[in-house]
Amino acid sequence: MTAHATRTHLIAFFGCLCLGLFVPTECVSLAQGQEKTTQPAGPSGGVPGSEPRFRLLRAVAGTKGSEQGGRFVIEDPRTVFNVPADQKVIVHFEWEGPPGIHHLEGFWKNPEGKIVVMSDFSYEAKQRRFGAYWTLTISEGLLTGLWALEAHVDGEVAGIQTFQIVAGPPTAEPNVKKLPSRAEIYKLALGATVDVQRLSTTGEILGTGSAFAVKDGLLLTAYDVIDCAKSLRVVLPNGKQTESLAILASDRLQDWALLKVPPLGLAPLEFAKPDSWSVGDEYFSLDVPASGGRTLVEGSITGMNDFPDFRKRIHLSLSTGPGASGSPVFNEAGEVVAVMSHASLLPGLGSFDPIRIAYPANLAGIDSPARLNDVLAVPISAIRIPDADVQPIPLKEFAQAGGLIPPLATGDRIIDRGAIAKKVIRQGPIPQTEGEKFQYSRRDGQVMVFLSFLSKEKIRSQLVCRLYDVNNHPVREFKPVRLYLDPSKRSDMWWPVDIGTLPAGLYRVDVFIGEEPAWRTFFRLTE
Repeated sequence: MTAHATRTHLIAFFGCLCLGLFVPTECVSLAQGQEKTTQPAGPSGGVPGSEPRFRLLRAVAGTKGSEQGGRFVIEDPRTVFNVPADQKVIVHFEWEGPPGIHHLEGFWKNPEGKIVVMSDFSYEAKQRRFGAYWTLTISEGLLTGLWALEAHVDGEVAGIQTFQIVAGPPTAEPNVKKLPSRAEIYKLALGATVDVQRLSTTGEILGTGSAFAVKDGLLLTAYDVIDCAKSLRVVLPNGKQTESLAILASDRLQDWALLKVPPLGLAPLEFAKPDSWSVGDEYFSLDVPASGGRTLVEGSITGMNDFPDFRKRIHLSLSTGPGASGSPVFNEAGEVVAVMSHASLLPGLGSFDPIRIAYPANLAGIDSPARLNDVLAVPISAIRIPDADVQPIPLKEFAQAGGLIPPLATGDRIIDRGAIAKKVIRQGPIPQTEGEKFQYSRRDGQVMVFLSFLSKEKIRSQLVCRLYDVNNHPVREFKPVRLYLDPSKRSDMWWPVDIGTLPAGLYRVDVFIGEEPAWRTFFRLTE
């Protein structure tokens, strides 16, 4: 076997910003028939523990590679290489591991299992995600058969990629999908994504989210995008508008909905295989900045959580605005792995109003409804697309059946403060609440729903307090009371709620003035 050279290159990943570096390394080449082999070097730059410190994210081989948008991409992924048609083999690895100085080694093993070439170098990884690729020159007389490149990081075996070298003309290989560029993913996403406006009875925009085509005439979005709506308006990328008047399928707690719309000519997106993602995988999605338009965002999947009330969610490492809710989440192959959902897990939150909605940050089991560097997405494994013969439900019927929570009434605010508390204490001219919180035990027996009114005008109406479960099913309705408000005069009202006989779970309280809900709160009940 003739001597052949190897080159090693490094790509370091820095979140959204990537840096490509060329790192010259020493090459070790051995002639065919030589009995001595180069042994793997000992650990350098760190001592591996009992658990692997470096998780392999990807290993790909090919003959062509280039840096695209700060990442190295194999342009012709394959596993079979031909002599003399091919001149080289490039093998690219990506890992997730601790930042710091690491020693990387690549060991090329021939079909006899012998290490015939080794190259190594040291590199300081400033982020958890980094990668490297090695190049092997193919020459006449190279031993044909099954080869392998074994990559070590700090003495730890961090990945093995096998490939075949065969003699003769090139043979057809199974079609391996080429990774699209960021520009191609952005174009793909824009061509399938629309705005969905949540409208009130009077046509006022209560909020705007996103949806994307899974079939022509069928849009997938997050449930929070449609909740609290009286009607829905779909705005296409070219500015044209249509209405979505029917729901084909939905899951309130899982936070997704399929909207039936007229054919829009959008290019449907392709789903990835269910649960094909892993923690650490890179993802892409669309954000909707306040200035308008859509921007491509990227990050990594940081975890998965199976919330007791709300089922599975994927945690993503970027913060996006509310307009991004319902956007597709892509893997690096341009396939949809999830649907971006609103930062809140509480169904019916609608547009957040701190005066008319009493809402705890951690009620749904997370530290904050919109904490930085952590947003949620619904995995596509949770989406169920019905058969073609399933008929959509008109939006009005869907709402009447409890599918949509009514939006809070618009107009001047007359509620100065609202709370749910353990007690209301009547001391002085203004009642005080005691034990305000959002989680109670059935052993507490009773809680108080308290509202303080301060109106700028004279109001005579009826006040009704209603209790709902997490699925928007009515649980209790309290006896209506008359509401008499005079300008600039404070008025207080409270309702005792027996919780000792309720099942444990998440509940919502709506207070209606006339026929419209004016205030809302949530609480969790435990055993």
